[in-house]
Amino acid sequence: MIKGTVNPITGNLHMQYPSFSKTKKVDVKVRSYADAEAVLRIRTLKLISHELRSFINMRHFAYVNSDSLTKERFHAIKRFRFIIDSYSEGSILKLATMVVNARVSLSVLMPIKRSPAKTHFETHIIPVMEYCSAVVNNNHKNKL
Repeated sequence: MIKGTVNPITGNLHMQYPSFSKTKKVDVKVRSYADAEAVLRIRTLKLISHELRSFINMRHFAYVNSDSLTKERFHAIKRFRFIIDSYSEGSILKLATMVVNARVSLSVLMPIKRSPAKTHFETHIIPVMEYCSAVVNNNHKNKL
């Protein structure tokens, strides 16, 4: 999701965020490749959890204001909030696994009509879901 390269001469980690992110490029001073890996992991976790949380909050607001918050939607929102609160500070694999397993809940919240919410879903949430699926699939291939 976030691509990073380390310049060994200057000790800077240059991070390139995805095109949908407000943050584009960031340079961080690191002491080692392990530090760089930790910074990338933390920033990736923050990006995934931020995108999912903003989408969930946006959908909750829309459902409450339009009086269309069904029991199924409420449980889907509750499930995603639990996942974000519980796994946003652990490993990327665990968060990605939980997000991929909650695809059905996400489909309940997915906007159907053409709207800014649908555009946000297509440009922000689908890339996050694709990244999470790739992480889980890559881990599965490594186990074989």
